[in-house]
Amino acid sequence: MRALIASATLILLTLPALAHTPGEFGSLPVLLGNDNVRSTLAITKSQASSLDSIRKQYRSSARKIADAEVDSPASRAKAQKSLEALTSATNKQALAVLTPTQQKKLAKVEHKFLGATLLYSDSIQRRVGLSSEQSAQIATIRGEAEKAVAKTNRLFEEGEIGHHQRLVDLREDRINRGQEILSLLTPTQRDAFAQLGL
Repeated sequence: MRALIASATLILLTLPALAHTPGEFGSLPVLLGNDNVRSTLAITKSQASSLDSIRKQYRSSARKIADAEVDSPASRAKAQKSLEALTSATNKQALAVLTPTQQKKLAKVEHKFLGATLLYSDSIQRRVGLSSEQSAQIATIRGEAEKAVAKTNRLFEEGEIGHHQRLVDLREDRINRGQEILSLLTPTQRDAFAQLGL
């Protein structure tokens, strides 16, 4: 269930000023806790304090969802929906802390961080003009990625790898999946995708 938290994918309401909506792929309070991200966005002390509070509450609530007993497909689906609702709400809180300029920069940070795995999103696929066959191929890649994330998280939780190795493994897998996805795109689609990061 903890792997569910790590790989939760969310679709939020579109913010028209942005090339894509920050927070489509997980918790913004967690991403905004990264020192490099805060430096890039020029987060103030007051904003940092608000974001820390939002992140703390998110982690506490997400842990409760993860610790709940999920012994059937129905209970797992319910937990997934609860986590998505929680993450959506906290992402909106986090975005409200940022200025419009910071929100635009955040979209670029996410684009750089997630790379072509942004194309897991149906809305991003539509903007890039993917075919149904391409979407199906990406769904397969995403399913394999989720299994890899779950395996890495399990190894970390069981103490077989450390925190640093976990991050390295997850990053390498994300990069490799992104390369797989990019290989499916036409030159026109690649250009369209690149424009989302501008």
